[in-house]
Amino acid sequence: MAGFDDASSQTGDHESNESPPLLREMDEGLFDEPEYLTILEEAARNLPEAYREILQARDRQERDKVIWAIHNFKGVTGQYGMERLCRRVTDLYAVLERGEWPENFSEQLEEIGRIMLDTIDEIERLTESDG
Repeated sequence: MAGFDDASSQTGDHESNESPPLLREMDEGLFDEPEYLTILEEAARNLPEAYREILQARDRQERDKVIWAIHNFKGVTGQYGMERLCRRVTDLYAVLERGEWPENFSEQLEEIGRIMLDTIDEIERLTESDG
């Protein structure tokens, strides 16, 4: 079994001059709803643990668990409109789904971690400004 970072494929990043927003407002005025902000805040609190599950599976070189953890992480980010994070995770997941493994996998996870922290910060700003 090849190491996690030595396969020859890379993600097909669809980079453009414009990054997607950290958060996508799914319905007009949704971020003005306290109930939605509470749900979004709860989702953000769970992101670090979901991210840790990906890293732990990677460290144990359990490919199936890595793919499963990334799939779950992708679902949460998409469901709650975490646009930039979801897009980045979806790109990585698409490569893994094809049975390929990016040679720069660890660097991609680090980038996802940075975007996750930016997303959590943005959610905290939204919920603080609501209070």
